[in-house]
Amino acid sequence: MREMNTKINKAYYLVPLFFALITGVLLFLEFNDRDKLFNIQIEKIRLSGTGEAGLNKNSVSNVKLTVPGLLLNLSKEPVVVIDNEGNRSYSKLTGYTTEESGFTFSFGNSLEIKIITKGSGNTTIDIFYPFNNSGSFIIPTELMSDLHQVSFLPCYSFNVSGSSYILISASGSVFDMAAGSLTVPFTGKTASIIIEEIADMDPLQYYFFGKSGPVSTDLYESTVETFIGTAYEGWRNTRFDQKNSKWVLADGSNGLDNDLLAAYLAESLKRGRFTQIQKIVDSISNRENKFSFLSAPFTGNIVNTDASRRIQNDTLKKRISTAVKSGDLELFAESNLMRELRWISSSALIGDFSSFVSSIDLSKRFKPGILTGMVEVYKDSIKAESDQYRELMRLYSIIEEQIFPSLIRIDNGLYLSGGDGGIADTMLSIRTGLALYEIGQLESNSLFEKIGRSMIVSVLDLSDESGLIPDSIDREGNFSGGFYYGADTLYSDLISNEYYPHVVNFKGTAGTDISVWTAANSVNFNSSAASSVFSFTYPRGSVHHLVIKGIEPFKSLQMNGINWNSDKRFQYYSSGWVYNRDEKTLYIKLTQKKISEKVVLNY
Repeated sequence: MREMNTKINKAYYLVPLFFALITGVLLFLEFNDRDKLFNIQIEKIRLSGTGEAGLNKNSVSNVKLTVPGLLLNLSKEPVVVIDNEGNRSYSKLTGYTTEESGFTFSFGNSLEIKIITKGSGNTTIDIFYPFNNSGSFIIPTELMSDLHQVSFLPCYSFNVSGSSYILISASGSVFDMAAGSLTVPFTGKTASIIIEEIADMDPLQYYFFGKSGPVSTDLYESTVETFIGTAYEGWRNTRFDQKNSKWVLADGSNGLDNDLLAAYLAESLKRGRFTQIQKIVDSISNRENKFSFLSAPFTGNIVNTDASRRIQNDTLKKRISTAVKSGDLELFAESNLMRELRWISSSALIGDFSSFVSSIDLSKRFKPGILTGMVEVYKDSIKAESDQYRELMRLYSIIEEQIFPSLIRIDNGLYLSGGDGGIADTMLSIRTGLALYEIGQLESNSLFEKIGRSMIVSVLDLSDESGLIPDSIDREGNFSGGFYYGADTLYSDLISNEYYPHVVNFKGTAGTDISVWTAANSVNFNSSAASSVFSFTYPRGSVHHLVIKGIEPFKSLQMNGINWNSDKRFQYYSSGWVYNRDEKTLYIKLTQKKISEKVVLNY
């Protein structure tokens, strides 16, 4: 056998060394990557990933945020922003910073997500996007627990490690488990998700009232009474300039406000301060051109103010007609819309308005101001108990489907979102609360009553010692915007006072519509072919002024038990009247010789 003595090339000895070197590099990289793994725990939220902390987009990867019930894969794929036209843009994670109580994440296109834990198992996820046309965003999400929707609300209940939670997001939020994503609509430039631990509380009750529960009837009544009492003292003293008979207004100026004047005089009557009323009326009697139809039952000048009112009525008629043709929902932003319709008392106009309401697509999303107007119209339609308002009752659906999902809790208070993220509009909140409270009473709905009471008290609790209320409040409890005197404009809704100027409707002979504008606390009407009799209850010795519409021509009129002749200067006498045949309108000034006085029209 031939001996093998061929020498091995030295290069072959390098192969094991090369493999050893590669193995060492890989082991180094593996252990080096392990050094870059991070896992940060703050309360019940946890952030994990690979890389270095900071805003270098190349330094972090595989970033996951775990909050109770959810795992957000922040770097799995881009966050999607969808604008109002349906166009999509994609934003990748660029980095994060650690805050004292959470994290702030930065994405492309200036998208920012901030997660804050507030202790007690409560977590808030706020999304900020600087562009106005944003509609919604989609973020990769995995559910860590089964979610159960709470009634009709954008709220879900779930359990984690034996603890009960609720998750609250904007109305229209969608969990897509097949795609592993969560879609949340923007409100303006922001969107929010709130996760709160609720212990053993009912999720529905917790959604509206938190751990403190609903406002009790006793607390509601005492809060309103205190608020009105404070306002009344301001009307009489601190805000009233006796020399000029003017009041300090919310903007700091001085003036005669007819809402305030009507509320002040009505409250004075309720409190039995008859001398106070006459003193105020006498002091401003030389400023009749400043009076409105609202305060006219106390102050007079009802002929001129009714003429102005008719101009307003014509404007409203055109406004409704235009809205019906164009589908303009801003009509619901008109103040006291139903009161105006009832006063005009036009079957054709009410029919047009009913047709307009029946044509509205209630599945669409409406602005907060329109929602408030809609719920007020619904409330007034069921109060009227008239078939001609039947079509308006379909507005009920917006209460559960849009009003309730738009409610937000701030510092244990319950408010209506003003449409700008976490900003609550206090005027819309209290108007909505007042409407819901009255609907709850009319329909024996305890949940509506509780929600209404809580919203009203929440807003009144924001007032200062003079009754000033801020325009808006943000999620942190900070005030923004200006201020307003709530009792000046909300008095008639806050307080049940039959002396406050109001419309009373009757049916006359031959089906005639009779409408009375009065401050009398009781009005009765009887008619026959021979006569019509109106009875008014008002404090003895006091003077009040009346407008009665729908009066057919009559032969004679009796007041205080005697015949009275018509006189255009009737306002200068203790009692008197004048009749406008073209408008079928009767104007009366009546001094109550007795608590109950009759006005008799003979045909």
